[in-house]
Amino acid sequence: SPNFFANYLVYFDEALTYYLEAVGVPYGSLEDEEGVMFVYRKSECQYYQSLKFGEPLRTEAAIVRFGESSMTTAIRALRGDVLLAEGALISVCLGLDDRTKRRIPNRLREAVRRYEAA
Repeated sequence: SPNFFANYLVYFDEALTYYLEAVGVPYGSLEDEEGVMFVYRKSECQYYQSLKFGEPLRTEAAIVRFGESSMTTAIRALRGDVLLAEGALISVCLGLDDRTKRRIPNRLREAVRRYEAA
């Protein structure tokens, strides 16, 4: 049976989490060391093909834009080399203490710049 399409948003969320780990700034460290959290303002997903239960899925993610307090992550979901879905997550940085918008930490901006340049 095909995988339920809404699951792709869960896969996108996980892909961003793994991307943050790959660039060296795990999400938990942003909360613990910077006092910030991210919430999703918008999600986009274009579906091309379904994934059947049990088939392996690979995701690719990259933060492609930073604003003052927001960032856009482009994400692709693939089965082998076949593109199943692609989209974006727009996240907003908020303070843990008061939930108001905060500037995205320079530590994250620099880590992404270094990672994408490598």
